[in-house]
Amino acid sequence: MGHGGVQRNEKSRRWCIGGEVETAETDAQGRFAFETKAMRFGIFAYTADGKAVGVATPEDNDQPVEVRLKPTVDLHGQLFGKNDQPLVRHSVRVTARVAGKKRYDASLASSFRAKTFEATTDHEGKYTLSGLPAELAMTVKADPIDDSGDEVYLEDVF
Repeated sequence: MGHGGVQRNEKSRRWCIGGEVETAETDAQGRFAFETKAMRFGIFAYTADGKAVGVATPEDNDQPVEVRLKPTVDLHGQLFGKNDQPLVRHSVRVTARVAGKKRYDASLASSFRAKTFEATTDHEGKYTLSGLPAELAMTVKADPIDDSGDEVYLEDVF
């Protein structure tokens, strides 16, 4: 059984390797519990207002896990297309991935997509991705800019 704690009235996301992402809500004391047969799992916890987030990838499934929440950050950018013209009403997104310790002797995944954040550019091509976890490496991508039909890599952040 997995169990842990986060701050009061928060939501916690957990994932078991080889399983599905599930959501558990904390009790009044900030505790949550779940059962798993997984040997490894990750936890992505966040406040209902998205202003704090925490990540844990415990090594010992039999011990309580403490998830410390930290303030989130916003990422501001501007998107330009052909002839350096601002791209208006264009989707930009980043997906937060929780990664555990890489095991080369195991064929199972060691990471999972915790949450996708999305924004749309304004009339100047500007966007803000809000509530991003400050501790996770993420890649910013946008809808196709040219006629290729492929999602476009913009940058790696954090």
